[in-house]
Amino acid sequence: MSRKSQKNRIRNIDATADATELLFEAVTGNSELLLQLVAEFSDLRQVLDSAVQADTPPNLADSVLADSNPADSEPADSEPADSDPADLATTLDLETSGQVETSGQLELIECEFESLRQRIEELESQNEELECDNSELRRQNEELASKVADANVQRSIKSANSLRSESLSWEERKQLIFRQMEEDSFDAEAFITNTIQKHLTEEESAEPLDESAATLDPISYVDELNQELDRLNRDLARREREIRELNHLLEQRPEQSQEGMAIGAAAIASMVDSDELIQEERYRLQELQVEWEEKFRQTEIEASLERAKLSRERQELIKRTAELEEQLEHMRHDIRQAEQADGHSRKWLAKLGLAGNDN
Repeated sequence: MSRKSQKNRIRNIDATADATELLFEAVTGNSELLLQLVAEFSDLRQVLDSAVQADTPPNLADSVLADSNPADSEPADSEPADSDPADLATTLDLETSGQVETSGQLELIECEFESLRQRIEELESQNEELECDNSELRRQNEELASKVADANVQRSIKSANSLRSESLSWEERKQLIFRQMEEDSFDAEAFITNTIQKHLTEEESAEPLDESAATLDPISYVDELNQELDRLNRDLARREREIRELNHLLEQRPEQSQEGMAIGAAAIASMVDSDELIQEERYRLQELQVEWEEKFRQTEIEASLERAKLSRERQELIKRTAELEEQLEHMRHDIRQAEQADGHSRKWLAKLGLAGNDN
């Protein structure tokens, strides 16, 4: 179950890294959209410039001033006097139609400008959401990495204890039991059960020798029995010595509770540091830490560059928006001036008696 949970956590880390990459791709897409918006703003500016050029009214000041003084400009014949009002009416109609078209173009430009502004606001909100998601994923990555590291350390310690418990010397086993007693994790029943099972295993492994003893020489068989008896006596003496030392540890436990904490911590640290599996796991975790720190550092650099780029583009967009609004205000001012000029021309037509021919 621990390996499955470890694999699931590693998969979660990989999925989180993929989600982070997707977030960066989304930020890149937003940057491309902002570049497109800048291009559209430049096109819109060109359209406004062309509209301003098309909206410039013809210079009728000379003709209006000339026609406003009939005593100075009235010709000798009556035919030129009859043709000039018709030409002026045609010119005014053309000017009025041009102003209507310019007003329509201005409305379309204002609609496009408003849609572009809404699009910029949507992109800014999306960018903020992506930054929040990125920070959340980064926090989850840190939590998963810490959990994986803790799980690996615990698994390595358990596997190391299970593998090395059989090959420990009595001094090392005594230190291990002492640490477990300090941590209140010593299981006496499990210790006795393991000892009995080990003894039974040794006896079972010695049975084939006993079966083969029938075929041996009686003298050699007796020698082997004596050697086995000596070995069993040594094992018995060793186990009795271990039991006495364990009893002594149990008696000394309350007095050495405070000093044992430091001794136990140092022993645990030395045992963990000397284990090859733990050393390999630490090396692998250090590599993973360096790799993830490099990824996070690169991510922060890219995010900072992206924020700076977006800030510059936003300032440029604000500046261009202000320029466009100023141009729109100039165009409205020109239209008002054109309307005022149109009112003066209508008064002049009324003086000539052509006020009824406006349509």
